[in-house]
Amino acid sequence: MVDYSTNIVVFKRAGGAPLFRFFYDSEFSELYEIIDYEDVDFIKDFLSENVVETYVVQTKTNQLRLQSTEYDMDFHRLLDLDDEDEEEFALGAMLGHGAVDDTIEEHMEDEDDHSKCAIE
Repeated sequence: MVDYSTNIVVFKRAGGAPLFRFFYDSEFSELYEIIDYEDVDFIKDFLSENVVETYVVQTKTNQLRLQSTEYDMDFHRLLDLDDEDEEEFALGAMLGHGAVDDTIEEHMEDEDDHSKCAIE
C-alpha cells in the first residue's frame, strides 16, 4: 500500500490525448502521480489498494474527471480542457485551493446527462 494522500493521482487512459500541460510542468511534477490505465477495474483496484484522496480520470472521450475518494466513484466534476479559466481552477483545485467537494456536488446536481463523463 502506497500513500498518495499528498499527491494527485492522474489516471491517464492508455492511448488517450495528452493531459493539461501543467501535469508535465517541472514546477508541479512532484504533485502528480500519472498512471496509465486500461479499464475501470484497474482504477478501482488501485484506489482500494492505496491511500488516495483526490484523483483525476481521463475518460474515453478524453475529458478529465476530478474526483474525491470522499464520494462514490460515480461522483465527479468534468474539467474543460479548452477553457483557460477552467485550467486555472483545475490547477488550484488540485493544489488544494477551493472546495473540490462543493464543485463535484454542483456538477452532479446540475448535469442530467453524464454520457460524456463515462470512463469506458
